[in-house]
Formats: sequence, structure tokens, C-alpha cells
Amino acid sequence: MLDSLFQWISERFESLYFFAVLEEFEGGVIMRWGKYHKDMKPGVNWMWPVMESYYSDNIVRKTDNLISQSLYTADDVGVLLSVFISYKIRNVRRWLLEVEDSNSVLTDMTYGVIAEIVAESTWDEVKHPAFKSRVFYELKQRASKQLGVTLESVQFCDLTRSKTLRILQD
Repeated sequence: MLDSLFQWISERFESLYFFAVLEEFEGGVIMRWGKYHKDMKPGVNWMWPVMESYYSDNIVRKTDNLISQSLYTADDVGVLLSVFISYKIRNVRRWLLEVEDSNSVLTDMTYGVIAEIVAESTWDEVKHPAFKSRVFYELKQRASKQLGVTLESVQFCDLTRSKTLRILQD
């Protein structure tokens, strides 16, 4: 009973803050009456109580290790491929306000780009170092334009020929 009362009081008290403090590794946006007002910088950011709120996220380098994908090349060779990507948020407004669950969208985008390029390539092309550059370039273009992210690296953890077994479930 008292827990819910304290929670209610703390939620109301938060809306009365005149400022928000962002750490050096954060970026954010201030919303006024539910609409974008301005970007926030690290340090003290002044806000009008009640009418303004903010959202923030870490904007420093992040790394995602993605689970393996089982794919087929253009010459019908089964491939098992896993990657990790490193990126930084460049446009915090786009990252926070224009995409729902940006981390998942970046992961899905990475899977999609890799699947497209593997399907267009032969096994010999996939093994070649230029393949990684092609994946990096394509993913970097899409992530920058759609998510406001600067892709820093794409690394292949596993790249091997593999037989693929799919079990369909009803």
C-alpha cells in the first residue's frame, strides 16, 4: 500500500524538475507538450516543469553479437554465418523518436542485409575478404539513413559451409 503511494508521489515529483542532467556518454531529446523541442547535451539541461519531459540513451560505441544465420548462396551452398557489429548513435533524435525499438531494428536490418548479399553471391565470393566490405558498406548506408547510427565495424565470428535442416512446426 505504501509502496504504491511512494511511487505515485515520486512520479509526480519527477514532473516538477527544472532540469535534467545527462552524463558524458548520453544524448537525449526534450519534448514539450509531447512534441520534439530540442536535443540535449551532456551536463545540465534546463526544462519547464510539467510541460517538458525528456528521453535519453547512451550514444557511445555499442557492440551487438548476433546469433548465427543459416543461409544459402546463389550457387546453392549452405552457409552458417554469425557477426558482431559496432556502432555509435549519431542522430539521437532519429534513434529515439523515429524508430520503435531501435536496437531490434538494427539487428533485423543487419540480418536482412547479410541474407540479401549472401543470396546474391557464390560461396567463393562469400569467402573472399571483399564480401565483408560489401556487407559493411551496404549496412552502413542503411543504418545511417534510417536509424541515425554510424556503423564502425562488421566482424564475422563464424563463416562456414553447413548443411541446413529446417523443422516446420504447425
